[in-house]
Order: sequence, then structure tokens, then C-alpha cells
Amino acid sequence: MTKKRDDISDKAISVIASQIANIKIKENELTVRAEVMENLTESIAALRNLPLKDVEPAIIFRPILSEKRAENE
Repeated sequence: MTKKRDDISDKAISVIASQIANIKIKENELTVRAEVMENLTESIAALRNLPLKDVEPAIIFRPILSEKRAENE
């Protein structure tokens, strides 16, 4: 059984922003930013739970070489 994680707090956003990115976020913005990060986290979890393992055919990524890019190479 997967343990439910704690919601992302205002303090967590503040600490991550200041310590990792050296960004100061105003107190009145912290709640909104925490809600946005919480929604993103929930969306990522939902995507991870999609049953895509057995989907056929496998997705293959092949970049298309544009004319402009070909001229520069």
C-alpha cells in the first residue's frame, strides 16, 4: 500500500526556492505557488498510474531535420 504523502506547504516552497534557486518569494505568493506545485505533483502521479506499459506500438521519437537546421550543420 502506498503511503499518502503530505501536501506541499508554503514553507517547503519558500525553503526550496531560497536554498536551491536563490529566489525570494513574497509571503502573499507562497500559498498560490504551493497550490500550483501540489496540482502539478498530483498530475504527475496520475500520469504515472496510467496503464501504458502494454500499449502497442511503442512510441518512437525520431527528430525531423528541418531545412534551416540542415543549413547550419
